Amino acid sequence: FVSTKFSTPQTTSPRLVVLLVLECCTLNNCMKGWLIAFIMTVLLFPVLYLLLGLKIFVIYLLIWVDKIVIGLFRPLRIFGFELTTLSSVLAAIFYGPLVSFFLTLIIFTFLQSLRYLVFPIQPPDFPLFVPNKDSIIYAVGGLAAGFLSSLPFSQVVIFTVLVKSGIYAVTDILIMKKSRYFITLLGIITTHLLILIPFGIELMKFIG
Repeated sequence: FVSTKFSTPQTTSPRLVVLLVLECCTLNNCMKGWLIAFIMTVLLFPVLYLLLGLKIFVIYLLIWVDKIVIGLFRPLRIFGFELTTLSSVLAAIFYGPLVSFFLTLIIFTFLQSLRYLVFPIQPPDFPLFVPNKDSIIYAVGGLAAGFLSSLPFSQVVIFTVLVKSGIYAVTDILIMKKSRYFITLLGIITTHLLILIPFGIELMKFIG
C-alpha cells in the first residue's frame, strides 16, 4: 500500500511574523537613530562654524565621530582607536586647560547620551545627559594636556593617554578590583603613535 501525500500551502506562523516585524523595527530604529544623529549634527554645523569658528567645529566633529560612529563598534576600543583624546588635546592647545576640560565634558556627555538615546543598544547604568565617569576622565585628560601644551604635539597626546589610562586603571581597581586598561595600554599608545598623532598634526596644519 502506497500512501500519497498532497502538499498543502503552508501558512506563515504568527510567531515568525512577529519576529520579522521586530527585526524590521530594530532595523528601522537603527536607521532612524543614524538619521536623527546626522540631522542634529548637520543642524549644528553652521552654528558651530559661524558662531564659534572652525576650531570648535573640528573639536566637536572629532568627538561626534568617536561617540556616534566608533562608539558603536566596541572592538575598535581594544586597539585604542578613539578620537576624544585627540579632540581634548586640540582644545587644550587652542584654548587652554579649563576650556578643554569643560568643552570635553559637555560635548562628550551630550554625544554619548545621544548615542544611547537614538540607537537600539543596551542602556547605560548612569543617567543620560549627566557627566559620568568616562566623560569626567576624558575631561581631566584635556585639563592635564593644557598644562603641557607648549611641548611637542606627540608628547602631549601620549601624556594625556597615560593620564587618562592611569585614572581608568585606578578607578577600575577600586570599583571592580581589577584593571582592564593595563592590558590595552600598549595597543592604545601604538595606535596613537602610528595613526592618530600623524592625523592630528595634519589636522592642526589644516586648522591653522
